[in-house]
Amino acid sequence: IAKQAQQGPATVIIEGMAVGMQSTWIPVVTIVAGIIAAAANNGTGIAGVAGEFPIQLIPVKVLDGAGVGTVYDVAQGIRWAADQGADIINLSLGSRLPDYPQTVAEAVEYASSKGVLLVAASGNEGKTISSFYPASLPGVISVGASGPEHTEPYFSNRNADFLAPGVDIVSTPPQDQYGSLTG
Repeated sequence: IAKQAQQGPATVIIEGMAVGMQSTWIPVVTIVAGIIAAAANNGTGIAGVAGEFPIQLIPVKVLDGAGVGTVYDVAQGIRWAADQGADIINLSLGSRLPDYPQTVAEAVEYASSKGVLLVAASGNEGKTISSFYPASLPGVISVGASGPEHTEPYFSNRNADFLAPGVDIVSTPPQDQYGSLTG
């Protein structure tokens, strides 16, 4: 979740409650944040795609330490981020659901009405994004992985709006190190 400005405090939204957070982030979230906002032109590691543009990451945790949460928690996180002034909400999460997630769809509509751009991972099941939420919701831009040959790798869900590099991407996992992630 990003907006122009400085780094803000982390917030956890689980079971509908917002509380201050000091815990460790799951590595994928830290890696995504590094891809977006790692310091540029410092002679160390990688440079985030934002380069030297001044952005603020607003960390919002809607899943527990095992990566599990509810559609209600995701919806609350989207609404909270929109109310904090986010310009872009990155949803590096998703699930294939048997029923339409009305609660999340309404949160997406709410954020969109405030001018927020929502971007979601298309998933890593090697299927289509149909019924994979929130990527397949109206108002959400879905992004799938592309491999080194600019083709979709076998694991990336198909029919995403866009493809972005998603195989062996170097970034900033926890504990002041550099590593790569595929997905």
